[in-house]
Amino acid sequence: MDRFVVSRHDDGRRLDKVIRKKWPSLPLGAMMKAFRKKQVRIDGARASFDQRLVEGQEILVPWESAPTDVGAKRTGGHLVTVYRDESLWVVSKPAGLLSQPDKKGGDSVVTRAFLPGSSFQPQAVNRLDRNTSGIMVLALTGESLRDLSSRWRDGEMEKVYLALVVGDLPEEGSIDAPLSKDGSSNKVFVDSKGQSSLTLYRRLASGGGLSLCLVTLITGRSHQIRVHMSHIGHPVLGDVKYGDRALNGVKGAKRPMLHAFSVSFPDMSGDLSSLSSKTFRTPMPEDMADMCSKNGIVPDRAFLR
Repeated sequence: MDRFVVSRHDDGRRLDKVIRKKWPSLPLGAMMKAFRKKQVRIDGARASFDQRLVEGQEILVPWESAPTDVGAKRTGGHLVTVYRDESLWVVSKPAGLLSQPDKKGGDSVVTRAFLPGSSFQPQAVNRLDRNTSGIMVLALTGESLRDLSSRWRDGEMEKVYLALVVGDLPEEGSIDAPLSKDGSSNKVFVDSKGQSSLTLYRRLASGGGLSLCLVTLITGRSHQIRVHMSHIGHPVLGDVKYGDRALNGVKGAKRPMLHAFSVSFPDMSGDLSSLSSKTFRTPMPEDMADMCSKNGIVPDRAFLR
């Protein structure tokens, strides 16, 4: 039997979600059986699995104490901080680093951000593909995680990327093409029955058979930019999955030339009010800048280090 007090990080969350977080190896059937047998109590009263919690409530459960993060630790490497306060941490992810670990103890942005002794570990609000560089937002409290995740999901936060694509891209345009994902191959494709997906782009410069552009995600589907740009005949340079492999080799592109350049916040409230209308940027990484230079493309200084 164990007791715990609802922290501010779990205020407003469903009880079953909090229990699954604290006891990740607890079988779902065992948890639901405890609810049916009235063994889970909130301040002494019978609790329902979908009950919303309030900070300060005492929860009684029929299991042993929740396991701690013994053995959890920060992995090697550092994070480049763009901005940090008590609620969130904005970092610049390098290409080649996972957003979240793919195995226990694996290197990633999240494991590099591990805070020993903290009651809440940094959680990714947005995720980037391993080989995409740029802005990532980490929540440092439960409240900020719920608020920012909801806003990100609803498209309230503006996400702008820099992309180096194949061909002479039109000056500007939009790509409105629904997308679906094949889970077995982990590939995304344009599908009339898929999720609505909208991408805006603006060409910044061209040279060497390539175009540098700013891309704004109106929706945020998996692989959206890579699939949409390929769909209009201008795949991201270096993209093996959706691009031109032969040209990737000729140009010497080792990864997709895609960089999450900036994120802009809408009007915010509460602990996040200081972020209202703020924009955070991280400059083009060296490998993209070098590729531009080799092809006679001169980016505006605002995009460079």
